[in-house]
Amino acid sequence: MDASLPLLVAVPLLGAALLVAGGRLVPRPVAETVGCAVSAGTAALALVLLLNCSPPFLEWAGGWTPVEGQSVGIVLIGDGPGLGMAALASLLTLSALAYSWPTSTNRRAVTPVPSPRSCCSSRAACAGSRSRATCSTRSCGSS
Repeated sequence: MDASLPLLVAVPLLGAALLVAGGRLVPRPVAETVGCAVSAGTAALALVLLLNCSPPFLEWAGGWTPVEGQSVGIVLIGDGPGLGMAALASLLTLSALAYSWPTSTNRRAVTPVPSPRSCCSSRAACAGSRSRATCSTRSCGSS
């Protein structure tokens, strides 16, 4: 289990790099599916490590173990609070991605709001108004 602790850091970073490199080359639903899959994998790994974290995990990244009490490497410690926060962050990320998924694939066409000049450029839009300022206020809906 100690060897899977660096995966908790590497999986989201590799998923983000994959989406940056190829996100524009694939359709949006595929990119969102990859994002959700990476987030779900990270959450599952964090939960598995959290449930098995007694005693705490200790991993020296890169194999740099201390020599005579001195070390140059990065130590990863997987204790209850740290893995709990990692699981919470992963689950919140997965929840946000899942919540935003339907809205990003089913977007309606946004109607552009006309500028005041384009509202009053035709006489039909300003029919019955006395001044140009009144025309732009009525036609464009601004107050």
